[in-house]
Amino acid sequence: MPDCPAKMPLAGKNLDGLADRVNVVVVYTIEAHPEGDPHPYGGRTDTPMVNMCSGIVYGQPKTLSKRMELMKEFVEHTATTHPVWADGMGNLAWEALGSGPNLAGLVDTNGTVLVKQGWLNTDTIRGEIEQWPAKKQ
Repeated sequence: MPDCPAKMPLAGKNLDGLADRVNVVVVYTIEAHPEGDPHPYGGRTDTPMVNMCSGIVYGQPKTLSKRMELMKEFVEHTATTHPVWADGMGNLAWEALGSGPNLAGLVDTNGTVLVKQGWLNTDTIRGEIEQWPAKKQ
């Protein structure tokens, strides 16, 4: 999560003015570097020093209620103004968007994933969005 709080204000700022094209929703997913549990990208325990120094040290939630608790901390820590949803314990959203940290995706109204990014890049995602026509009101 240390990279994520830095990206959240930037994401909001870079997506300003695009409300006629998209709705932005943040999906809280699996912990990328859980303390004491294998991380999802290599199966080993690896809590980065930046997490330790930032006080962002959590185990992998085993229940949806624990994930929701961590999601609420995330919302408070990032002060995001976007709606935040929690991925279910089957991690279906995380897998559909590419199984990476700080994911970004563009999903059409039919639920089809059109663009996936393993790391949110607000400049390129904005470019993708600007190519879309305005939403029908």
